[in-house]
Amino acid sequence: MNLTKPPKLQAGDKVAAISLSWGGAAVFPDRYALGKKRLEENFGVQVVETRHALRDPAWLAVTAPRKSCCLMAREPRSIVSARL
Repeated sequence: MNLTKPPKLQAGDKVAAISLSWGGAAVFPDRYALGKKRLEENFGVQVVETRHALRDPAWLAVTAPRKSCCLMAREPRSIVSARL
């Protein structure tokens, strides 16, 4: 199997934040905002939230398709977990 190494992120690239596990960004919005700010300031990337990244844990726990659709987004060059 041949794996393709993705290109290195550059300043100005768009990075998607996603919540795959429990919705921590909704529970701790200040902590999430600080992490987002640090990514943007330290790496020069633009952090955007996926469709459900900021939803509460109870909503996210109902069904996996709600989270999986966020992984299918093709616009950002990278995806980072919003896990806290």
